[in-house]
Order: sequence, then C-alpha cells, then structure tokens
Amino acid sequence: MLADMPLMGAPYQALRGELSNIRFAPIKGYPNYLVFYRPGNGFIDVLCILHGKMDKDSRMASRLGSS
Repeated sequence: MLADMPLMGAPYQALRGELSNIRFAPIKGYPNYLVFYRPGNGFIDVLCILHGKMDKDSRMASRLGSS
C-alpha cells in the first residue's frame, strides 16, 4: 500500500540532517509501531520499524551508519 501511495505517510521532523526526506506511517494492526521509509520513484526504501516510544533519531541514525 505504501509503495502505491508513498506520500501517504507523514513527513518525519528529524533533529539530524542526515535523516531528511523520511516519512512514517503506523502499521495496521500494530498501533504502537511505526514504519519509517524514504519514498523513491515507484518504490519505498524501508529504513526501520520502531515502537512509538523509542528514541527515533538515535535508532535511525545507528541503522543508517551515522552517530
């Protein structure tokens, strides 16, 4: 569904510059979890799935190889 409409997720307001152009959306059936992704041309790049209470910037930066 996200691949068909990649802009349906909300823009993520990251505190770190390397985390720009990221969107997020809740996962149907799992309201406490969010999928974070970057939209591409006809595809999405899923970066991670996190619980809503986690430190999102730190978790995503560590997964993307930034500190």
